[in-house]
Amino acid sequence: MKKPYATGAVWVDNANVWMDEVEISNREWRHYEWQQLKNGVSATALSPETRAQPVGDYYTSGFYNYYPVVGISYEQAQAFCSWRSRVVTALLNQKQHVAPTDTLNLAYVRCRYRLPTESEWEAAAAVQSELPFGTACLTLPVQLMPEAAFYLQQRSGSTKSVTEIRADIITYNKTNPSLSTINYAQEVPYFLQSATPSYAYQEPANYYGLYQMLGNVAELVQEKGITKGGSYRDVLSDCRIKARGTYTGPTHYIGFRAAAVVTRPNQPVTH
Repeated sequence: MKKPYATGAVWVDNANVWMDEVEISNREWRHYEWQQLKNGVSATALSPETRAQPVGDYYTSGFYNYYPVVGISYEQAQAFCSWRSRVVTALLNQKQHVAPTDTLNLAYVRCRYRLPTESEWEAAAAVQSELPFGTACLTLPVQLMPEAAFYLQQRSGSTKSVTEIRADIITYNKTNPSLSTINYAQEVPYFLQSATPSYAYQEPANYYGLYQMLGNVAELVQEKGITKGGSYRDVLSDCRIKARGTYTGPTHYIGFRAAAVVTRPNQPVTH
């Protein structure tokens, strides 16, 4: 199988699809919005819902570049996948020296992005495990870097000084703390609290190399009205692989990642 070009996608063998390794970020969405605005698409149809942002500058601030985009509708996510399919298909064929209109060429490659189905999403999250969270290891020992005090001050919105936060981190580390590997509504020290989802590449990834499948933001799937994985606002039980969330419109805790199917439609099928 050909990996989609420059997407950070990983192969999920028990779902037979490529899957984005992280949730679609604010930075990726802004790039999409910019490209579509150049093509005359209305800004209203592209922009995330302002009232459905966790904090005022979440979508616009560079601080949140690689945090998951939220406040978008099911229809907007589908439109993004359609646009991305066209762009990546063109790039893949360019690499094969195939003209975009030469769809009958033997080397022609087609890449189709879409929201994953609920069953595909569950297969990617479970990694062939029957465990409710895909792993029995739900907490890991942590030692925070005191040098991260400024970042944690910004992320938490704390009014304490960087010096105070650094000292509190050092004190916290002496307790040999452990934290959940899932970003859900857990009790944490003030400097680890956040009114927003977390960095999309926050470790650990699962065996397939997929980050934040559980927690962080609930993820849209093909089945409209359903989300999977739970979010940073949910209790741990809502982050189980088989759990379902529901929605009626854009919110500050729902995002998505895409699945991709890559084919060579003009080549004979081999078994």
